[in-house]
Amino acid sequence: MVFKVDDVYESYFDKNDVKPYVFKRKIDEGGYKKHRITNFDYNTNKAYIQDFENQKDTTVAFSNVQDMLSSFYYLRNQDVKHMEKGDEIAIDMFMDSQIYPFKLRFLGREVLKTKFGKINSLIFRPLVQSGRVFKAQESVTIWITDDLNKIPIKMKADLSVGSLRAELEAYKGLANDFKKS
Repeated sequence: MVFKVDDVYESYFDKNDVKPYVFKRKIDEGGYKKHRITNFDYNTNKAYIQDFENQKDTTVAFSNVQDMLSSFYYLRNQDVKHMEKGDEIAIDMFMDSQIYPFKLRFLGREVLKTKFGKINSLIFRPLVQSGRVFKAQESVTIWITDDLNKIPIKMKADLSVGSLRAELEAYKGLANDFKKS
């Protein structure tokens, strides 16, 4: 079965401490739809969720959370120089009016052969929720550049309906030099 996927995610967060302020999610995956806007109020520590599909508003208490997109930037700013195989970074991720514990496990370092040359990379495995999309809790592996940019350069995932492989095709406007081995 093949169906059209039209997903849009937006995140607005503080660039210094990576606190999310607004998270927008509008998805249409073969008829499965969600359209939600979440506003994070740090004065009250409450998230206000507007659910446009179900015509329902919800309020959820939170502390120290990241949304789906801000979590990537938060994790990119973590000091990984001294991480050892098996070490984990834990955060609470806010999604769909709920808070999910999220862990990123460090698997080691590898020199990847890419279209840009040999790149030193860090390998991580996010512990994802199995079921609807992913086959198992540990079915995704991500390689990021082992430099100041920490760019995702490769990803592999075992899905419920097959597998996914993605590699960086292009880059521009990096804050730091792209290091090659």
